[in-house]
Amino acid sequence: MKTVKEPVWNRIMRNFIVTMSRLRAAIRKVEKEMQRMGLWVSGMEDTQVYLTPVHIWYGWVTTKGKDIFIPRLSLSTWIEREPWTLEDVLRHEYAHILAAHAPEKFHGWPRGRDRVSKYALTDKAEDLAETVKYFVKHRGKLPKRWRKKEDRKSTRLNSSHVSQ
Repeated sequence: MKTVKEPVWNRIMRNFIVTMSRLRAAIRKVEKEMQRMGLWVSGMEDTQVYLTPVHIWYGWVTTKGKDIFIPRLSLSTWIEREPWTLEDVLRHEYAHILAAHAPEKFHGWPRGRDRVSKYALTDKAEDLAETVKYFVKHRGKLPKRWRKKEDRKSTRLNSSHVSQ
């Protein structure tokens, strides 16, 4: 039996170009994840997500933390060694929205040496967004490098810095 390979253009479309249907599906998934993790607060339901043409960034939030913009084609996807998934972009941007709607939840956000990504080193806001992205993506599990030997069985992130 002959194996049929997927055309290159289909792979490009699926992996690099954001369509409205892909964006809608990713929004639904990320919103449900954040709700399950207790990271969805009043006012976030008013957030609008806009699909824009081309940009160097993966996505961004308005300065007042109200709306999210996702480019149909992000140049970062083409140049990064490990490009972000659409879901990761939305987790990150929704974390900024969460911080804007509930800043009291993150009062005294810790700034230790450990970060979940290099981008988290940028500043406090990006550290928070990257940590929330990681927290939601991995359902609260700590990276192995952060676990102490005596705590290997307890792999949940300590969310004591987040007010209830």
